[in-house]
Amino acid sequence: MPKERTPLTLADVAKHAKKLLMDEGFHPTTLIAEGNEKTVVNTLDSLAPTHEARAQQMFLLGLLFAQEAGVGVLQQAFLVSEAWMSMIDNGQMPQVSPSKDPKRLEVLVISRMAIQPPQTETVAYEMKRSAKGKLIGMNETPVIGSSPEHAESPLLHAFVIGFMASKTKPDNIL
Repeated sequence: MPKERTPLTLADVAKHAKKLLMDEGFHPTTLIAEGNEKTVVNTLDSLAPTHEARAQQMFLLGLLFAQEAGVGVLQQAFLVSEAWMSMIDNGQMPQVSPSKDPKRLEVLVISRMAIQPPQTETVAYEMKRSAKGKLIGMNETPVIGSSPEHAESPLLHAFVIGFMASKTKPDNIL
């Protein structure tokens, strides 16, 4: 009889991600797929240059995880990455992408998507760097909380859809 595993939580993954970020000075983009058979953690060397290409990359990674990783039936998935974030200013969205916004924040983003019941949670922590670009700290209070009704993670969603679309796992239907 397999050993009963305690499912990962967003708080667990965030705690480990923040520690890795502070220890190493960066956090690689990381996918975690937790299934009924095992949990697999994979870091990505690079992400595609556009949002559309990144979504396609994540979809294909989902297919690959379903076919090769041996997680079984997907229970939940996590995505951890560094990102730029723009803030709404006086009720107005910036007219440029976050990477070009002079008021942007550099953040560590941790997203979780549960399959049953369907739920998405996201937290983001602002990173602080010195004038020379060295990581010197991180805010402990998230700039984005984990309110599920407002949480979205298009890349994690693409990964889950890819996983579910695998022909080798017909019992995984979203």
